Amino acid sequence: MDAKLAAYLRAADEAEREQRLAELLLGTAEPLVRRTVRFRLRRYIGRDSGPDGQSVDDVCQLALAKILVWLRLLAGQENPEGVQDFGQYAVRVAVNACYDHLRRRYPARTRLKDSVRNLLDRHRDFAVWRDERSELLAGFAAWEGQASGSAASRAAAMLEDRNALERAIGEGDPQRMPLAAVAAGLLRASGGPVELETLVELVAALQNVKEASFTPVDESETAGEARIETDRVEAENRIEARELLALLWSAVEDLPDKQRAVYFYSFHDEHGEDLFSLLLAYGVAAPGTIAERLGVTVEHLIEVKSALPMKHEAIAALIGAERPHVSKWIFRAREKVRARLFPILQK
Repeated sequence: MDAKLAAYLRAADEAEREQRLAELLLGTAEPLVRRTVRFRLRRYIGRDSGPDGQSVDDVCQLALAKILVWLRLLAGQENPEGVQDFGQYAVRVAVNACYDHLRRRYPARTRLKDSVRNLLDRHRDFAVWRDERSELLAGFAAWEGQASGSAASRAAAMLEDRNALERAIGEGDPQRMPLAAVAAGLLRASGGPVELETLVELVAALQNVKEASFTPVDESETAGEARIETDRVEAENRIEARELLALLWSAVEDLPDKQRAVYFYSFHDEHGEDLFSLLLAYGVAAPGTIAERLGVTVEHLIEVKSALPMKHEAIAALIGAERPHVSKWIFRAREKVRARLFPILQK
């Protein structure tokens, strides 16, 4: 059984179990789920598919909720049977949540993907296999086991060029041609195996399946996220940053209860990161400790995490206070934290 999962199930008391639960959900599952969902849904994020972040957040919360329910049920069993790798389990739940989301949102394209996959599985001329990243590749049976390579770039170029798509299948109406002929033409034009999702996109483009948006995620946004994460993990001043964050958290802990809560919910750094994520990322405070200082449960933190940092109106609704009061408490809290940290930063 996974070591962290075993530690959760063998917790000595309820307090330790809640701590272990938070470590599993927020320390292990949440980053893997978010990374998996963003990758799986990257092809569907676009202006005409709804708010980008909202779709990702909704699917992530659904996956985490399923994991939470499973963990709770597991803890209630006399002889629980866990999994060997909790991280892999979390990824599987995230993948299934993505599939469920796509089936609901894009039924026509889902049917098309099912048809393409069925063709590749049953037709002797085609094959499906996984690459080193465990992504499904599609191609001719003779290509099985090969990597995608430059074929991915050629396939991507065809998606931008309707004429190239039509040339790939030759004469004929792509909506009337056998699916096997369409797939074969597209694979020949690609010159090598491509991801199954890419092949489905190519067929969808030819057959005018417009239900889904295939606008890719803005590469500059992805690069920015990667750069922030790399800076945070690998920067030479990580130790200094952790020490500063510890001082900040100490100052927040000393605030009056209401000021502490609103400061926590509203805080964000220059990269937009919330205080909860920073405290966990740098190992300054554990989820159980944070929850205790805020007077809430770990489950509450899990539920609100995706909404952090919050605006004043959202905080007011969350804690049942008037917005002007929340704004006043935030202002006072920031002044107190600034006064506490300023002499230290000046040294």
